[in-house]
Amino acid sequence: MLSLLRPAVIASVVGIMGSLWLIWSYFQTQHAVKWWSRKQSSQLFHEAEKIRDGLLQETFTMRRRLELSLVDETGISASHQQNWLTKLDDWHSYLRKLSDHLSPAYIEDSLPLAIHSLIEPWQASYPQLNFTSELPPSWHPESADLSIVVLRMLDELLQLNAVEASLVHIGLQAQRSLWNQAISELSVQFVYPDAAALISCYASRDREYLGRAFRFLASGQCYHHKKNLTVVWYFRWSPQTDGSQK
Repeated sequence: MLSLLRPAVIASVVGIMGSLWLIWSYFQTQHAVKWWSRKQSSQLFHEAEKIRDGLLQETFTMRRRLELSLVDETGISASHQQNWLTKLDDWHSYLRKLSDHLSPAYIEDSLPLAIHSLIEPWQASYPQLNFTSELPPSWHPESADLSIVVLRMLDELLQLNAVEASLVHIGLQAQRSLWNQAISELSVQFVYPDAAALISCYASRDREYLGRAFRFLASGQCYHHKKNLTVVWYFRWSPQTDGSQK
């Protein structure tokens, strides 16, 4: 009798453990998606603050000066004209960056080009960082929605890890699974100058949330390997095309 009950007890315990794991995984994914949503909302709020406190204020000031110049016989001085031209150039640059943030450049045409466009500002902002990439010249059609998720995740990963690193290498390639299914893989390698820089980057749970959010939003895989002072992140997903694509 005991020999008959033992397998049933083991099966019940395994079932309970499996159910508990599913519940735990569900809540962890929920936390990750909430974290991701807060991150995106925070970025939009920051951009809105920059527009209100910068662009709109400067536009109002320029308008007032133009209005005053219309009633002033001396007109607009050469120094003011040059200053306004400089501000217009700054506004154009800022609006272009904002446009790329809201809808990344080349996102509907080529994922490699979109990634290259994303990392250009990083290379300009951190010239001391050895930033390299290996991106294919051509790429298969990809869903714009999925490509945006990939780009947003890449940008967030760079924000979490790149500043402390001494080298960053980004690679993109198309692969085949064991079942001959098409797989897209984005790899991001970080090399850190010392152990302190590596430890400081991985002190929070943000990277864990990032991986879970990607797995949920892209229905893909996200994992990383660490060896000495090198960490390599992998994002893998099944290519999808928009229903509108011909």
